[in-house]
Amino acid sequence: MGAATGGPVRPTPVWHGSAGVLTSESLGETGGGRGGPGSFRRLTLRAPEVAQAARPGQFVHVLCPPGPDPGRAFLRRPLSLHDADPAAETIRLVFRVVGPGTRALAALRSGDELDLIGPLGNGVFPVLGDRPAILAGGGMGLVPLLLLAKRLVREMDRRAVPAPLTLLAGVSGSAELALVELFEVLEGQAEMAVASEEGAPGTVRGLVTDLLETALRRAALRWARRPAVYACGPRPMLAAVQRLVEKAGVPAWLSVEERMACGVGACRGCAVPVRGPARYRLACLDGPVFGAEELDFAETPPGEAEKTPTGSGGERS
Repeated sequence: MGAATGGPVRPTPVWHGSAGVLTSESLGETGGGRGGPGSFRRLTLRAPEVAQAARPGQFVHVLCPPGPDPGRAFLRRPLSLHDADPAAETIRLVFRVVGPGTRALAALRSGDELDLIGPLGNGVFPVLGDRPAILAGGGMGLVPLLLLAKRLVREMDRRAVPAPLTLLAGVSGSAELALVELFEVLEGQAEMAVASEEGAPGTVRGLVTDLLETALRRAALRWARRPAVYACGPRPMLAAVQRLVEKAGVPAWLSVEERMACGVGACRGCAVPVRGPARYRLACLDGPVFGAEELDFAETPPGEAEKTPTGSGGERS
């Protein structure tokens, strides 16, 4: 497969300030999932500077306010940009409530202020719009795909190209279906299929990469032009996506999930193995989106054994 175009771009303006909380919503009862009942939250913030500059795949770094737990989270939390509306001057963040920091964020209410930095990340999803697009998200990796899907639909309409959009979602079970419901706004604009490990009602039992393998096989028969694949999810999922797209010979971009501390490349704690002489690049600065051909999944990232996965994409640390 030839090198994919897109990925790293000229740095966008980064803003630091207080964003006003407009709404804070619980995304339904999630039963006994990993985060417990009501463990997913969506914040709508007024942040005109971020909304104007936001590109699909970027994130913001938020300072967790004092919350219900003793003390205060020391490190900022990197949260994917779920949606951005320049006209309304708003951005949306979706996260899983997993600890003191995100519990503090979940306690925010309309009228509160949230200190944030963003948009961050120089590796973004390229909005091609001239070919079919397949988006694949696993768990919290679904979160950044809505902004991408909306931008792709808009670009396809602008070009008047009948290029279909397919969204493939992978969840562990019914507890994560609230994340799938976020994409109901695309009804009539995208085809959608959902896989779940436990075979939840309305889903296909299996993995999102099973759906992707089928979609790529059908694409070779249905479409004259090769599709572009965009994916976000845990490392094993992305490694499987890389194998599938290289076999199919289609361009792809992958958004990695890594714990981050500084979010701006100073601490170098989010190094990602890449192919070639460079060996490592930084998820926060060079990513979080990379061309599929760039990443080296055969090598373990530094400190990976000590990391505890959180299913980021929504909360990257």
